[in-house]
Amino acid sequence: MKEKISSCIDWLMTLIYSVIIILTITMVLLRYLFGTSLIGGSELSRFLFVFSNCLGAGVLLERNEHIKIDIVLNLMPNIIKKIILIINSLIIVMLHGYLLYLTIDWMDKTGMNLSDFFRIPMKYVQICLPIGFVLVIFYALNNVFNIILNRK
Repeated sequence: MKEKISSCIDWLMTLIYSVIIILTITMVLLRYLFGTSLIGGSELSRFLFVFSNCLGAGVLLERNEHIKIDIVLNLMPNIIKKIILIINSLIIVMLHGYLLYLTIDWMDKTGMNLSDFFRIPMKYVQICLPIGFVLVIFYALNNVFNIILNRK
């Protein structure tokens, strides 16, 4: 299941970044060659960028490519290293669980505000935050189980 989720996210991230690149190049060319702009292009790029960041956080955690300083960790015995990695993953789960709770309340209060250009409720953009938090929680718990079962 984890592989299917990761594969779908990889495909979606590729699509999102492709659209961002095409939008950015198009907006630059229109601005400098024709003195005009793509109406709504900037807002769409921002929305896609937010989506890519929320999805990317989970993907990086799953691939163990998130920000970390592991010089000291690599000097420790394996059992201590595993304990620290499990504690780290559980802290990530607790933090993102709390952020998920706060985000749902925030979306309830601000989700009906309309975006500037497209005039869509912001809850459709904000939904990427809880999705990203759930992905991070899923991958962090998966990391804990993998460490405990000696799969990593």
